[in-house]
Amino acid sequence: MCVTSEIAGKHTLRGGDASKLASLNTEGTNQFRPGQNRNVTYVSRLQAVAAAVDAQLELMEREHPHRKIGLGMIC
Repeated sequence: MCVTSEIAGKHTLRGGDASKLASLNTEGTNQFRPGQNRNVTYVSRLQAVAAAVDAQLELMEREHPHRKIGLGMIC
């Protein structure tokens, strides 16, 4: 789940909190390497799944406001 893919452009995903990562950069320095493309967003599989689940729950809430939803996790 921790494999990332490069997506062209700047994107903000649902379910992801980039502010937590930004707070780890205490020096406020640029995190890009020289010559690295800065017009990309790195998205992990976990972020993609979280965004998809969030989008489906919002859609279901709009279309079926009285439907009950249960989410389970298998470990």
